[in-house]
Formats: sequence, structure tokens, C-alpha cells
Amino acid sequence: MSESRSSKQPAPSSENSIRVGIIRGEEDLFPEKLLAAINEKSRAEKLNIFADYLMIGGTLTNQACDYVVILDRVSHKLPFLRTILKNSALSGTHIINNPFNDGFYNPFFCLSLASNLGIKIPKTMLLPSRMHPEGTSSKTMRNIIFPLDWQSYFKSVGFPCWLKPALNKTYSENVFVSDNQEFFKVYDSSGNVAFMVQEHLETQDFYHAYYVAGSDVQIIQKSVLTAQSNKKNLSAKHRELMSKATKKLCQALGFEINKVDFAVKNDDLYVIDALNPVPIVEDAFSNEESFQQFVQMVAHLLISKAEEFAAKNKFKKVIQKPFDLIAVS
Repeated sequence: MSESRSSKQPAPSSENSIRVGIIRGEEDLFPEKLLAAINEKSRAEKLNIFADYLMIGGTLTNQACDYVVILDRVSHKLPFLRTILKNSALSGTHIINNPFNDGFYNPFFCLSLASNLGIKIPKTMLLPSRMHPEGTSSKTMRNIIFPLDWQSYFKSVGFPCWLKPALNKTYSENVFVSDNQEFFKVYDSSGNVAFMVQEHLETQDFYHAYYVAGSDVQIIQKSVLTAQSNKKNLSAKHRELMSKATKKLCQALGFEINKVDFAVKNDDLYVIDALNPVPIVEDAFSNEESFQQFVQMVAHLLISKAEEFAAKNKFKKVIQKPFDLIAVS
């Protein structure tokens, strides 16, 4: 994304405004544009909503939060911050995404859920970590089969394949391997990171589907191996199937923002990665229009939640349901 998109944050409005807070991660441009979009819309439509960056220090138990809605872009990397956001939910603040859903921040489980919902996935297997996790010993690990039946695993998934982090998104590197020698070169140096090994689908049709609750799914075509946009147009059939599958999965997970990665092979649709609730967007979109569309989608979600909570006496003590898998037909 070019720096020409940069803009200054609007000056604060009155202290009586309904406040929307953004906890930013390592991005600068996206949260800056988002603040501007929310505040410009509020001024234009006289909504009395003001968005700014939320700053956090020491926090007391049950400390009230001044924000009606918070967009969280970094607590998946900062556990103490996730705890503070759960504390804020006790005062009625609506957090996006729901911090109580952190049990779903697990790529392997999310793929299993997709399969359970009737969405195709590549052959995928979870593996124990190469080294003992911190704070464990040989006794802790005595329930793990040793030696592992590698040949059976390779036969089940096949080569080439991908090694992907299996349990969280803080370690984000996906590695493409062509044979068992390349596999062990990566696995033997992976430390205590638990990986899943996933079948590589021989196709060039890969897509990112950006889900923001209340908006149409935004679909961008990409190449997994080169990270470049492809020029082949997505058929109306596959676009509709992808949109439905994305909504079905994200609603089941209880996410209001998420990115789901798809592949199309032999006319069949596959989810290859079901979990990215904090998608990096500054370099994800190939043009200004797509970027601005995503900014407006998120701005609309935050404003609608702020208006909704304001209408319900914004600081009622309503806790977001921690693990509510909604029924999805």
C-alpha cells in the first residue's frame, strides 16, 4: 500500500460522544484510515460517535471501560491485553472479535469445524511438536507415541505438502516442502511449535475471503506460492459458494471479522485456512478501491455496534457469550 493513502487523525470531538476504541497492532495506515472513516461519517450524519486509539496501563478488576465498542487488532499476541479486554466486557463493552472466543484461535480446530459443516478441506494432519513445550518433561510427553509412524503420515497426506502452525497464529510461517528430506529439515528445526501437515492442492486458483459481519464477503484472488494476484476471473457459482461457506464458518466460530483462504480444484471448493481474525490488510489489496471497501465495511460494523449498544443504555452489564456455537444450517 502506498504512503499516499496516509491521513491525519481528526481532532477529538466532545467528551459526551459515544466512544469507539481501536487497539492497533503493527499496521499504521489501516487503523488511521478507519478512524478517519468513522469520524467523518459521524460528523456528516451527526451520530455523536467518536473513534480514537485506546491506550492501556494498569487495570483494576471490574474497572469500567469508557468505550462502547473496541476493535482489537493485537491481543492475540499479548495475553495480558486479552485479559483486560475480557474485563472490559464485564462493563458492557462490545469487543470485536469477542475475547472469550480465544479458544477458537486454533487453525487445526477451525479446519475440523469447516469439515464438520460440510465444507471441503485438504488432507490435514496435526503433529506433536519436535521439542518438549516449555515447562514439560519426558513424563509429561509419555502419552505421545514414539517413534512416530512417519511413513504412514506421509502416505496419508502425500507430497508436496505444507507445514503450517497448528495451534495459534502468533507463529505465522507456512512452509512448502517437496519431499521427506525437506520436511525433516523444517520439522527438526521447529522447536516446540506444533505443526500440521497439509496436502498441497495442484491449482492456481487461490482466494482470500474477507468477512465483516453485516457486509458482503469481499473476495480477492491470490497465488499461494507467489503472493501475486491472478487474472483468472472467479465464476459466479464459485463466488456464491465461497461467500456462503465463509459466512457459515465465521458465524459458527462467532467471529465478526475473519479471513478465510480458499482453493478451487477441478471445480471443487476447499478451505485451506479457516482462521485469520486479525487479517493484515495494508498489503493485501491490489488496488485503492478494494482497500477502501474493506475500511468502509469495518467502519460500518463499528458504528452499527456503537449505535446498537447506545440504544440499549450503553453500559448495561451484558457479557458476550464465551463459547456459543450458533446453529448453522
